[in-house]
Amino acid sequence: MQEILDLVGRAASWLGMEFNARKCATLHVKTRKARKDTDTYIQEQPIPTFDHGDTYQHLGVPTGLYVEQTPEDTFKKMIQDLKAVEASLLTPWQKLDAIRTFILPQAQFTLLTSNIKKSALEKIDKEIKRASKNIFNLPRRASPEVVFIPASQGGANLPPLSDLADIGSVVRAFKMITCPDRTVREIAEASLRQTAAAVLEQKELTFQHLCSYLSGDQTPKYSRAATIWSAARSAARRLSSKLTGLRWSWSEAKFWSLTIPMPGRAPDCTILRIEKTVPGSNSREKPDLVVLDEKRKRASIIDIACPFENRYEALEAKREEKIRKYSPLADVLKTNGYQVDVDAVVVGALGTWDAYNDRALALLGIPATKRNTMKKLIVSDVIRWSRDIYVEHVSRARQYKEDVVISLGTVASH
Repeated sequence: MQEILDLVGRAASWLGMEFNARKCATLHVKTRKARKDTDTYIQEQPIPTFDHGDTYQHLGVPTGLYVEQTPEDTFKKMIQDLKAVEASLLTPWQKLDAIRTFILPQAQFTLLTSNIKKSALEKIDKEIKRASKNIFNLPRRASPEVVFIPASQGGANLPPLSDLADIGSVVRAFKMITCPDRTVREIAEASLRQTAAAVLEQKELTFQHLCSYLSGDQTPKYSRAATIWSAARSAARRLSSKLTGLRWSWSEAKFWSLTIPMPGRAPDCTILRIEKTVPGSNSREKPDLVVLDEKRKRASIIDIACPFENRYEALEAKREEKIRKYSPLADVLKTNGYQVDVDAVVVGALGTWDAYNDRALALLGIPATKRNTMKKLIVSDVIRWSRDIYVEHVSRARQYKEDVVISLGTVASH
């Protein structure tokens, strides 16, 4: 380890960086016991060596050998903030929103990364229920369901932290076993198989056996080993009575067609066609985007245009040109019973954004909260391509590949 630290220290010094050894720590374990007789250094500074019971605060989570990971300081601050919100002059709905937005998220990271005693969570849950009932002007003996149910049903939408901790255990296990990194995924699967093999009397474990273990099914043997898999198993068993249908299952990739509706075959499916003719129209026109809603019999024809920025009239003229071009296709769709909208997304070659583009984005089903982000992405792409075209024109050097993969998954040849 010291050789690695020396190498890292030399690289940091070469980059002009300096480690703060006081904020670092090492833990040396041998036969389940911590050893303090090993000294390590980083850039000639001694690194503290932890003993049994010593803790290191990693993002607010106590970490060490045989330590209690319940972050008492975080929970005390949550209770203080809860009482401050309760005593504030906010309206009742503002108080509940403040609890959901600023107080509960304080424990989110801790619930995902720590092994917390349920007794500590029960104390906070008790305070949250008391404060919520007080905000609702309800007596303390009132049923606590009003605290847990969604706001759309007249509740406070404040689920118990003990349930959120169980959900966090399941989520953590799921993210490990489905990690995009192949190495992490293989290590997680091997660890899961080792944990499940200790309680399942099976020579060869299939994915169905692993799912049965994680779902909390009865096993022939019992193991006291505590792992993220045993925590997920216990959490799934507790949640099964609260979340109907919560169960781990394995689906082979070859059976994807049984679970994913094929485009155009579901009764409420919306079809998106990119640079293709519209079936049944007998038209050779290929609009950039055509959205067909079979259930509501609505169609949107959207074309993309990047005219030269010869004042705003150039953008307006280009939009009118696109609408005239696809009006015959719209008439054909109307005869087939569709309610048709024709519009265009017009962006100047230098990035000028036409305000009427918002209507076109709405026809594409892009929510208002995402349109500002979409606007920035479109404008930045137009400026980038204009720059590449200009540089290629001046330097005669190709600025992009022959085949450019766009975000929708198709390939556009240039």
